Amino acid sequence: EVYATADRSTHAYLLGPNIEVLFRFPANPSPGVDLEAGSSKGKKRQEPGISCVAVSPKANFIYICTEDGYINCLDFRTRELKRRIQASEREVIGLVHHPHRNLLATFSDDGTLILWKP
Repeated sequence: EVYATADRSTHAYLLGPNIEVLFRFPANPSPGVDLEAGSSKGKKRQEPGISCVAVSPKANFIYICTEDGYINCLDFRTRELKRRIQASEREVIGLVHHPHRNLLATFSDDGTLILWKP
């Protein structure tokens, strides 16, 4: 079992069953970002904070919603950004992964509910 948490900072945390930090994921990973250190090589960039996170049922992927309306899908094992989706023009305030299917649901602060097949 793993848990994901974030506090509107620029990083999400994946926690193990004993609440130990397994890994720290940046809100907007991109080429040139060292995921282990959580910092950019060279220039620092301003990143939107994280509004919500979810983990796939088998803990293969972590989904990170940012305050600018994007969902970032990261592979837990390789730490690679697999997909970036613009979920809303506004902030996504809710995210959940279906317990048995490859399906996400997002809820935005404009009242929009969307189902996604990541």
